[in-house]
Amino acid sequence: MATVQEQVASVPSRVIRTKEIYVQYRALFDKYHGGMPIGLFVATAQWESDGKMSSRGDASLGEVGIFQIAQGTEEEFNVPAGIRSSLEANFFLAGVEYNAQAKRLQLKYPKLFPYAA
Repeated sequence: MATVQEQVASVPSRVIRTKEIYVQYRALFDKYHGGMPIGLFVATAQWESDGKMSSRGDASLGEVGIFQIAQGTEEEFNVPAGIRSSLEANFFLAGVEYNAQAKRLQLKYPKLFPYAA
């Protein structure tokens, strides 16, 4: 586990890498961020996989891709099994998942999100 000092020291390089990831996949970020701020969407991709589609996360969840989409996400949104392994579907499912969760939170806590659409 990195110390706080190490985490703070890594911020400049992570910001640079986040910008590189955005440039590389700009069209997909623009297409699938939905209502999520695009900077947050890109930063999530950097945090999850450093922008690498070949990344594998928690094997017990079957996480794959840039956004580490779990196998259960395909089931939750009723899409074909294994589709999360495709680049565009990984972006699509991330956008759907994050925006759906934001809506669930807005419905659960309307006083915290009075202006949410």
